[in-house]
Amino acid sequence: YGINGINSVDEWVFENQNEAATLMIEELEPVQIQPGFSHLGAKGYHVIDNRFAPLPIGSTFNEVSGTFSWLPGPGFVGSYQFIFVYKIDNERFYRRTIEIQIEPKSNNSELTHNQSLKIKNAK
Repeated sequence: YGINGINSVDEWVFENQNEAATLMIEELEPVQIQPGFSHLGAKGYHVIDNRFAPLPIGSTFNEVSGTFSWLPGPGFVGSYQFIFVYKIDNERFYRRTIEIQIEPKSNNSELTHNQSLKIKNAK
């Protein structure tokens, strides 16, 4: 799974290698992320063991608005890494890496959650 037969994160040439943005939520909380660009042909991937996978069930990525939306279902707890990319030319891509930390649902949570994340536009 990937673009142009490239299946591993390590095989891509990226223009920007910014650190990952991290978002913390509780189980069953909706998420909306704008990776910082909207571009026809932009793609989003779930990264599992350094390999590209489809975005999780219950999620969408609108390449025109540049918005990733997800309502993690029951049992989606742990750390999830996503990469959003768009192609500059045949060899280079812009990317944004986002990590979502999902904590078990708790009635007594002391965590302050930020469910919406906007990242500065890619140049």
